[in-house]
Amino acid sequence: MNKIISLFLLLIASQVQAIPTFEKLLELNNSIVIVNVDLPNGVSGTGTGVVVSKEYVVTDCHVIANTLGANISKYDDTYKPIAFKADWKHDLCLLKFEELPFKPVPIRDSKTLQYEEDIFSVSYPNGSNV
Repeated sequence: MNKIISLFLLLIASQVQAIPTFEKLLELNNSIVIVNVDLPNGVSGTGTGVVVSKEYVVTDCHVIANTLGANISKYDDTYKPIAFKADWKHDLCLLKFEELPFKPVPIRDSKTLQYEEDIFSVSYPNGSNV
């Protein structure tokens, strides 16, 4: 759970203080995916997911709440989850897939975080394909 909390900090960092290097962004690019959802009113929505293992992607639960379906996409390929587990209290959902071809993001134990340590978040704002 400590590793998930560390990832959560990366997902929801509201004020970015650290600016990652271009090399770091390239390294993380293969671990960040778009979460696509179909809403009951016929509209589509998007969010961001982070690949945490060859079979799992973490996203915010509010991204997939009250939707008709969800999938992830990257490089024009789409993958449908086979299961999910929700931690509604912390707004974290773990989506399970058949093996994904993406590199999982390195995760640290939250106990190793230092006070005032720089963190940053990476996401797909408004579903953009950055």
